[in-house]
Formats: sequence, structure tokens, C-alpha cells
Amino acid sequence: MAFKLQSVLGNLLAGGDSVPLNPRTRIIATVLAVPLAAFEFWLAFIGLVTPIQLGLIFMVPLMIIAFLTTSGVTGRNENSVFDIVGAILVAVAGSYLLWESPRFGNWILGISRFNLLDQVAGVVMILATLIILKRRVGPGMLAVVLILMAYLIFGHLLEGFLYHRHFSIREIIEQSIISPNGGLFGTPVAAAAVYVYLFVVFGKILQTSGGGQFFFDLAALVAGRRVGGVAKVSVVSSGLFGMISGSPTSDVVTTGTITIPMMKRMGYPAHIASAIETVASVGGSFLPPVMGAVVFILVEFTGIPYGEVISASVITALIYYFAIYLQVHQYSAGHGIGYLDADDIPSAKSVLLHGWIYILPMVVLIVMIERGYTPQYSVALAIISTTVLSWLHRNREYRIGVRALVSTVTDAAVVLAPLVAAVAGAGLVEQVLNVTGIGSKISYQMFEVADGQPVLILLFAAFVTIVFGMGMPVPAVYALAAILLAPGMVQAGFDLLAAHLFLVWFSVASHLTPPIAVAAYVAAAIGGAPPMTVSVWASRLGLVAYLLPFTFMLRPGLLLVGTPLEILFDSAIAMAAVTLLVAASIGYFAAPVTGWRRPVLIVLGLTAALLTTLPWLAVCAAVAGVGLLWWNRRNAKEQPDSDVKKGRLSQTSVNVPR
Repeated sequence: MAFKLQSVLGNLLAGGDSVPLNPRTRIIATVLAVPLAAFEFWLAFIGLVTPIQLGLIFMVPLMIIAFLTTSGVTGRNENSVFDIVGAILVAVAGSYLLWESPRFGNWILGISRFNLLDQVAGVVMILATLIILKRRVGPGMLAVVLILMAYLIFGHLLEGFLYHRHFSIREIIEQSIISPNGGLFGTPVAAAAVYVYLFVVFGKILQTSGGGQFFFDLAALVAGRRVGGVAKVSVVSSGLFGMISGSPTSDVVTTGTITIPMMKRMGYPAHIASAIETVASVGGSFLPPVMGAVVFILVEFTGIPYGEVISASVITALIYYFAIYLQVHQYSAGHGIGYLDADDIPSAKSVLLHGWIYILPMVVLIVMIERGYTPQYSVALAIISTTVLSWLHRNREYRIGVRALVSTVTDAAVVLAPLVAAVAGAGLVEQVLNVTGIGSKISYQMFEVADGQPVLILLFAAFVTIVFGMGMPVPAVYALAAILLAPGMVQAGFDLLAAHLFLVWFSVASHLTPPIAVAAYVAAAIGGAPPMTVSVWASRLGLVAYLLPFTFMLRPGLLLVGTPLEILFDSAIAMAAVTLLVAASIGYFAAPVTGWRRPVLIVLGLTAALLTTLPWLAVCAAVAGVGLLWWNRRNAKEQPDSDVKKGRLSQTSVNVPR
């Protein structure tokens, strides 16, 4: 009996492979996804529900789909009996809790009666969350959740600052289901249900209606005729799509299948093409006006208006893409590659004639948000306008009818299925941290070690966030980091918005950081390049993703804080610093940058970016670095036997194997 129970649990908790929807499971997914979409639109316009009702209506359909799209056995391309049983148990337990939800509306912890059926249903939902976490998100986050849950159960046996009062199993289950302190239906799930869902659907609707091709054509029109034009198309198009999708991995898959093969055809090595696509996709989550789904969790956590968040993010996002664009240009100029053929560049008339219908929904979204409407209301209108305007497209394939709409919301539900377990797991973490106080204790210990040094505190927060982010979705990483680290950063004197944006940047940067750089690995699969090589090059090309968060924490002008002169000064210094670091990273800036020049440029760039106590020294470092680049270029021109021949670089100059 014990062996059978162990076998069952092993199959339930085992990792497995993704299972494509077959005709039968697709019908089930559609039956679940369409009512969920209808509920989300009702909620955006006129709806009002309790937190537990919102969480259940959002989570249960997606958890069932998660079971149906994952095998409990590695290498098996179909569902096992355990997957079916898991889906059924979630449906039954979720339906019961939803039926009882009016009773939970005025719940008083410790006084209201949490009966046996409530406990059983709660256990089912918790176990289902852990199983899907293991299968769809990975062992990393599962380990975090299990360790903290174990701490909640056994922490009363510990001594010192880790001690907390005893919680019974019944009390833990009750708090996980009905609690203002977090739990399965806490802030992360609410943010995903209210904001993330509709923006994912918006991205899918744009893609279905041909918006993805329009953004690519627009990028080709803007950058295609320039040096490295094909790679610059990847940078621009991935940024435009990424700000909608908010998922670096999804962006790589969507745009990388077009841009990576194109870059390879134009002469870029496979690992370079894959790395460029990775850093361009990662940046989409920094780029206003949407910034992906994670920004709405930030809004929910901080209470800061959405418009204020995106306004504060404009300068740093533009500097990020300036750096990526500049690196692509210098690499391409050094190797003389990347030009788009004239036949591959669409005319402005053609792009605008067929694509103007995709501009209007973006205008609707931005204008409605700027006028003070809620993000979910604004994006719902953008979705409706995209659907209606698609019928004006000359290509019937891009017109969204009932069948295409149903298929799109079903695909969106499948995409969101892994996220629901991640945010629910983050809610469990939030619960443990709140009821035990371990979050504030960790923050206290962190600041004790840092001894009040701002840079050490930021380094610690950056490291922990990147570790959290290895293999986890961006919203889940940020939710964990915001719960664990943000309160302590604010207590240390950092601005609330700046602290949370710092964590957002490193949550996203984790997707290009070895050894588990999910977005880089996906790009490597598309490009046919070694995954670790791609992730190392992505980290190198995306160096500014690690630098800029420290810079805007120390130079608040980058977040539009301060006088116009202070904002201009901080922006100019940051641009100069980024330019110096790009030259050192690529090893080329209108001429080869070799030898002692590269480490000197790195020191000067970091000095300019991070030294705020002596502004005059930062300015001197920036000026000296720019002067060094000018001298290096002039010196190279005066040497006819140098590596620069007709604007091209030898392979050894930049150490890029082909």
C-alpha cells in the first residue's frame, strides 16, 4: 500500500513534457477559455467580485488546462490517468469553493468555522498548485515554496530570529484559501486576473490580425537600409512586440522565428543572431507604454498610478535600446554585414496602407490610460477595436471572426496556464512571509550585513532576484522579489517606485543570465546555436540591463525625478557611460578597440554611471572616455596596416568565432 501511494505521488509530482492539445482536449480548453474571456471582459467594464471569487474563476480553468497540456511522465506525448484525475479534482474542489464563496465573504480568521470539506478542497488546490509549479514552472520556485511552507509548519521549533508562533495544519490551510495576508488568491493572482490576462489576449489578437507582420515591416522600413539593418529590424520589432507580450520567451518565439534565420542568411553567426534576438526581446518588458504584464503587478503592489510608472520608465528604456542598437551597429559595421536587400524592404505606402489599422488600437490604449481609465478597461477597448478594425484588412486571412476569436482566447489560456501556478505559488510565499514576519527579518539581516551601504544592499537585491528568476516567469520572479526585498529597500531609504523598478529590471534580466537563461535557450534552439554560448553573449550584449538599474537608483533624474537640468545631466552622463561600455564590450567603435583601451573604457564608463558623490569626477570620466574613442579612431585611420579595411574588422579583433 505504501509503495502504491509513493508511486502515485511520484507520478503526480514528476516533471514531464508539454502535451499539445488534441481535438478532445482542445474542446475542453475552449469550453473553459471562452467563458473565462467573457468573465474578464465583464469584469473590465462593469464587474465586481470578491478576491476569492476572482481567484477561483481565473485559476480553476487555467489549472485544468495546465494539467491537460502537461504529461506527468517525461517523454510521453499524451496525458496519463493522473493528469485527468488532477484536472477533475481541481474542477470539483474549485467548484465547491466557488459555491461556498458567499460564506467566505465576511470571514473572520480563527472565529468562523472552516469545516472538513473546506479543508479537503483547500488541500486539493494547494497540491494542484505545487504539481503544476513542478511541471510547468520548474523545481526552483517549487523548492522556494516548499521550504517556506515547511518553515511555516515547523518554524515554532526553531530558535532566534527565525522563531514564530505555532500554526496548526487546519489554520495553515485556512490562511492559504481565505486570508488578507496572501495565499492562493492573494495579490499576485489578483494582478494576473485583472491585468495580465487581457494584455496577453491583446497580444494574441494583434498577432492573429496580422499586427506582428506589421511591426516587423515597420521596423524593416525604419532600419533596413542601414548598416546591420537586418539585426536592427530584430531589435526594433522585438521591442515593439515585447512591450505587449511582456514575456521574453514568448517574444523570442514570436519574432525570433523570423529574425534569427534572416540574420543568419545575412552573415551573422548563429550564436550572435540568437543573442541579439534575446536582448531585444528582454527589453520589451522595460519599454513603455505597456511594459508587459509585470508592470501591472507593480501597480497593484505599490499603489502608484500606472501612468506615473510608465512615465518614469521612458528614459531608461530608451537608453537600453540605444545601447543594444549601438552594439548591433558597431558589430555589423566591423564585419560589414547585415544589410537588407532593397526587395526585402516594404514601401512606406504599403506598410501604412495595410497597417494603419494596428496603430489605432495602440492609440486607443494609450489615450484611455492617459485620460485616467483603468488599464483593464483600456486594453479591453483596444482588443475590441483591433477585432473590429481587422475586417478592414484586405487580406481575409487576418479578419477575426468568431472562429478566430475563439481560437485566440483558447491559445491565450494555454499560454497563461503555467503563469497561474507561478502567481499562486508567489501568493503562498506572500502568506508565509506576512504571517511569520520572515520577510522583514530577512530584510533586517540583509541590512545588517550591508551595514547601511546602499551599493551593497542593491548588489544583494540584484543577486537574489536573478537567482529567483532562473527558469521562472517574469511576473512570478518580480512578485517574490517585491515581497521579500522591496520593503527592506524602502526602509533603507530608497524611493518606493525606484526600488520596485530595480526589481523588475533584474527579474527580466534573469532571462538572459547563465546558467538558466530561458529566453537565450529558446533563441539558441531557433538559431541552432549552443545554448550556453548564446546566454553568455546575451549577457555581454545586454550588459546595460545589469548596469541601468544601479544607475537610476543612484541618478534619479533617469526616472524623471528632479529639476529639468538634473534630469538632463543624469541622462547625458548615462548615455555617455553606456557608449563607453558598448565600445569596450564589442571591441569596436568606428575602429577596433583593443588592448589596454577596453579595460580603461570599462573603468571610465562605470565611474561615469555610478559615481554620484563627486559629479565633477563623473563628468571628467565621461569626457575622457569619449576623447579616448575619438583618439582611437583617429589613430586607426593613420595606420594603413591596421585591421580596418574598408570598414571591416578582422575576426581576432572582436574575438568572435564564426
